[in-house]
Amino acid sequence: MRKTYLDSSQVEMRQLDVYMENLKSETGGYNKPQKKDDESLTSIIYDILKPITAPDGLLENIEYKDDAFAHLFSGFLNEQNNDFDAARLQYQRAAHAYGNGFAKQYGLANTTEKLAIQNLARSMKLAGGYQSELQVLLDKHTSLEVPKGAQLTIIQNLGIAPEKKTIKLYAQSRSALKGLSHVPYFYWH
Repeated sequence: MRKTYLDSSQVEMRQLDVYMENLKSETGGYNKPQKKDDESLTSIIYDILKPITAPDGLLENIEYKDDAFAHLFSGFLNEQNNDFDAARLQYQRAAHAYGNGFAKQYGLANTTEKLAIQNLARSMKLAGGYQSELQVLLDKHTSLEVPKGAQLTIIQNLGIAPEKKTIKLYAQSRSALKGLSHVPYFYWH
């Protein structure tokens, strides 16, 4: 059953990868400069509602750009299935995302990027044919050591994330308030 579960997990991770690439192409990932002149209706409404609905700083830096952990996890699964080239690509994406803003955006320790880079180096070595790229990587990260021998990775399931639901609001412009008042609009299926 182990092989069946690994194959199923790889299919799921490939589907997730396609989905994340679509989202990343919409946001530009961690490479795209933020637009300051966005005058779309959505941006205008967001700018109006932001101070009303949340305190300062609560909604800062929550825009989806990429998911380094999903790439790292996909690399683990590919490596378990002896698909070292696919693992290398996923570790490379994880290292890029961690290094270019994911770790900072979510307040993660610097060791997460180091882990992704170590896994990238190991998968390059296992896949073979990447000696020059591996040497460039090792020269760039001088403190990096390619792990020798076995590596134990523990991933703990802490439950299911809460289901996302839609909430409808009734918004009304109030001149006396010089803003919008909004009330949740409840409905049942």
